[in-house]
Amino acid sequence: MMQQMLLSYGGAAVDKNYWSLELRPYTHDALTAAASNGPRVDSSGNVYSSFYFDDSSGNSEILAGLVKTDSEGVVQWVRGYTPRTDRTDMAVQNYGFDVSSSGTILHAIAQGYNQIEYQLLATDGTTTSYIKRIGAQSGDRVLPIYGVRIGASGGHYLTGQDYDNINSSSKLGIFKLDSGGGISWARYIDGSNDVTAGRQFGIDSSENTYHGMAYYLYPMAGNGYRTASTIAKYNSSGTIQWKNEFKIGSSQLAWDLIQIKGVESDSSGNSYAFGRYVQGQFFSSSRGIIIKLNSSGTLQWIKQVPRDSSGYGGELQLGGSLDSSGNLYVSTYGRYNSDRTGIVVHKFNSSGVAQYSRILYYNASATDLGWGFCSVDSNDNLYVTAYATVSSVNRVILLKVPSDGTGTDDYGNLTWATQTTTTISDIDSGSGYSLNVSNLSAGNLNQVNATISIDQTNISSPSVKILSYS
Repeated sequence: MMQQMLLSYGGAAVDKNYWSLELRPYTHDALTAAASNGPRVDSSGNVYSSFYFDDSSGNSEILAGLVKTDSEGVVQWVRGYTPRTDRTDMAVQNYGFDVSSSGTILHAIAQGYNQIEYQLLATDGTTTSYIKRIGAQSGDRVLPIYGVRIGASGGHYLTGQDYDNINSSSKLGIFKLDSGGGISWARYIDGSNDVTAGRQFGIDSSENTYHGMAYYLYPMAGNGYRTASTIAKYNSSGTIQWKNEFKIGSSQLAWDLIQIKGVESDSSGNSYAFGRYVQGQFFSSSRGIIIKLNSSGTLQWIKQVPRDSSGYGGELQLGGSLDSSGNLYVSTYGRYNSDRTGIVVHKFNSSGVAQYSRILYYNASATDLGWGFCSVDSNDNLYVTAYATVSSVNRVILLKVPSDGTGTDDYGNLTWATQTTTTISDIDSGSGYSLNVSNLSAGNLNQVNATISIDQTNISSPSVKILSYS
């Protein structure tokens, strides 16, 4: 059994419903830490989160890590995943994971940027059913920078950025895996210019998946970055159901953009896309955008989320989550004051009405507070994961709080505080947006599926703090 060093605040060892955890194994590299997703929770309330960190030799990003706690924040295990023998020159990076109700973990990682490497782990984090790869270093590249989902019926789905199949442009690649980790089917969505997929995709109770992607309407040039986005639905057999395009007006100006960064879906197939929104004709700053569609792809509403008075918090980039009542939680970068950055979480109901905003910040002087991924479990507990840089030393932080907005208080080194509820307003059709059936092409991919080997290591002596709140 691995040895853990647990330091708790608050004195008496009593059960706590809400808590924070601070993990500091050696030096965490903040620069590429955002390529993951929010915490995941199994049916027993165990919490899983991912992170990067350096090994004892000081090699940056040499390990990708996973941590599991029980429902009270007590660490069960911490695991690291090191380079395979033929790629010892490359870092192992986390690119997304998901957890089934029983605690099985589908974990996508990468060494380099040309292939998705993924493993299916048991609840102990070490027992591996398979470790495989999609893509190759050249000629069949699939960039591993996007989503991982496990469906209600046990289906396993991955998305990546295909480069070499069909044509030489970037396109969204969607993969469904079989029980052995092979490919049941592979699909692509492609356009005349590079298609950049969102970090997160949604999945409903029937394992239909919902994908957001952005692309330039014209080649990148000095006249601006006109960008449109498509939201597409696939069924569990890989058949596309619909694809709708969103862009600003019928004649875009320079710097007009709607850029979808992710999609979340409820069990009935209502999908919520989020990202950023700029109107060049108004010289507007980048704002957040939320688009709700029903399961048939019919638009329900489009809302915009402005920046705050300090110029922070508009863009919605790092992930969203839905609770059992259809409330949407999205996170943005914010600022507490001139020397403390913060993570702001906004809650909106299913009609797009703002419910509250909360800010997470580090009580010591932190030069950076990044990530800001959030998620909600089936019992409507809210989780936020981030990293903090304090005195040039980075640490991963994980917070569990009530999803109803209560529980604002200090949690050890962290504060979860009330923030002025953001304003949110409709975006009108016409000059505000134009909705069309997308002309992106959809078809099949042929991909390599190689077996690989990744070393899995217990982290023998992490520095962990369990910070509780009662």
